[in-house]
Amino acid sequence: MTMAERLQRLRKEHHFSQEQLAERLQVSRQAVSKWENGQTAPDLDNIIAMSNLYEVTTDYILIGRERYPKENGKKDRKRKSGMLCLGGGIILTLLLPLFAKMYQEWIFMAEGSAYTNFLYYLTEFPMLGVTVLAVAGIVLGIWLLRQNSSRTHVRLGA
Repeated sequence: MTMAERLQRLRKEHHFSQEQLAERLQVSRQAVSKWENGQTAPDLDNIIAMSNLYEVTTDYILIGRERYPKENGKKDRKRKSGMLCLGGGIILTLLLPLFAKMYQEWIFMAEGSAYTNFLYYLTEFPMLGVTVLAVAGIVLGIWLLRQNSSRTHVRLGA
């Protein structure tokens, strides 16, 4: 695939018309058309601006190597960590009543008496730690996912 074909493909993938891209880069529509037809090549400033706009490496635009910056690997790890924390927190939250019921039965067997409402045990020492862990997992998961979804917007032009 040539640079001209990559430029056209990236523009179409991001749903820009030649006119819209030209406006963003502060060049003429004809210049964008010539880049995509292989008649001319964009200058370095425009290649960098397009790499930021399309969130690809300049190497990908120029020679077709490594489409996404290495930062995306970091974003993927954050997203996976966020999903893991959120999922773990939700699963733990769903299992809390079961754990509380088991703890109620254990207390009854050990002491001979227990509270009738097993959910009361969620606020007592051993179960309180599990409750806090579940809530912390959910909060941390949401925070990591929100961090991952926030994008840095690059202002093109002056």
